[in-house]
Amino acid sequence: MAPALSLSRSIQIPFAGHLTAEAPAYPLSDGRFAVVVRPPLGRVQHDQKARLADIARRYAFDGLVATDETTFEVRGVDAELVPVVVDAVHAAGLPVQGDR
Repeated sequence: MAPALSLSRSIQIPFAGHLTAEAPAYPLSDGRFAVVVRPPLGRVQHDQKARLADIARRYAFDGLVATDETTFEVRGVDAELVPVVVDAVHAAGLPVQGDR
């Protein structure tokens, strides 16, 4: 098991360079993190896309990326802001990696 950085609200972020089912974010090579947004069935409403874009503008150095796995990544988030980004994504009505 890879060592992890523990943040508020019991969020565990692995440092092994890969995403686990429990982690809402994974580390990038520059020391920042990518928060993974997993829309149900890959579907996102227009207002949710606008909110994701706003979250990325406010908290991410590398912006918002749509992946080929029907997810979005808010990339370049500082470690201490990961819980803030997760809360903002939840407020937009979207789940992150690891939500059940």
